[in-house]
Amino acid sequence: DFRRCSDDQTLISCEDRTQGLVTTTCGEDEVCAEGRDGPTCLPIICEPGTRTCDGQEILVCNDTGTALSVIEGCEIACINGVCAQRVPSCPFPSALVSPAQDQQNPVTQLDIAPLTPVVLDGTASSDVDGEIVEWNWSVAQAPAGWVGEFLPVQGEMDNPARREFLPSVAGKYRIQLEVVDNDGLVSDGGNPLCQPAVITIEAAPQQTIYVEVTWNNPEDTQPTDTLGSDIDLHLVKQSVGVLAEAPYDCYFANTSPMWDPEHPLLLVDDSNGSGPESIALDDPEDCQWYGIGIHYFRAQFGTAYATLRVYINGSLVYENANRPLVESNAYWDMARIHWPSGQVVPVQVAYPGAPIGSAMPYSQPQRDTGLCGTPDQ
Repeated sequence: DFRRCSDDQTLISCEDRTQGLVTTTCGEDEVCAEGRDGPTCLPIICEPGTRTCDGQEILVCNDTGTALSVIEGCEIACINGVCAQRVPSCPFPSALVSPAQDQQNPVTQLDIAPLTPVVLDGTASSDVDGEIVEWNWSVAQAPAGWVGEFLPVQGEMDNPARREFLPSVAGKYRIQLEVVDNDGLVSDGGNPLCQPAVITIEAAPQQTIYVEVTWNNPEDTQPTDTLGSDIDLHLVKQSVGVLAEAPYDCYFANTSPMWDPEHPLLLVDDSNGSGPESIALDDPEDCQWYGIGIHYFRAQFGTAYATLRVYINGSLVYENANRPLVESNAYWDMARIHWPSGQVVPVQVAYPGAPIGSAMPYSQPQRDTGLCGTPDQ
């Protein structure tokens, strides 16, 4: 039994020696090719090299167009001879916040006192078709004058999903969390379905009187490092106190004086950055005036621009922004606070050098108020 293809349309065979070689021309829809039992005319069933699907398997047509063979199995589905690709879904960020000292009940909106460390937690972020590989925290909104950074949580140095944050300046903060999944998709809002998570922190003073100063040096390009200018905040009991001397000036050298009967407290002293410095007074005395001054103790980076804010019972009642302090020892006599009215009277007098040891004068606008405790009233 002899068979061979002389070309793709001609089969030569010898099945009976007495008849010799027999030439067979394959049909129009056939081709001479190797079959199961040797060369034969086979029906053409496909275009050579083309692909098709059989369930979740990819089949390819052989060189003669007479057979299909499996070359690949598809994980999801086979469509038109190609494995369907998984369409990545957006990662879902989840961001919560809690006081660092009490992390039992994290929330998305937190009311807290300024200078209270908080922990930001993005560990519940998820991705339905993969995993989260990056957590990127950013500050979308902060009070003017705030400078800070995200720090590792104590004992969790290698956990980027959790960060410690300090709302050091009174006001509102919006913290964003963007996550990246293993497909490279980012919840940055570029896709309407891929939005960042947002935390809101309202840092409201809880003391009766809260005085805060922040500053910036345009020449200081790294305000969070350990090298910076030093501005000092002073709160003086005006009826008996003098500037930069104990006991009636609360400042860096007299941080927690006991007055009669008040007890002011310097909450933070920033000597190498941009603030804040904050003084709280919970028990002001009736019919008293309290003077506020700011002193450029050390000009590390040239001119500084200081902003003063005064809060009464948690509400901002006075702000004076961007007072320039050009050289070391420059001083601004800024304002007076009266109690129990809570009235703030601006002063805004600049001195080339701090008048240390001098009383804070009563201004004519103070006298014009007619409030108790004012000389001649």
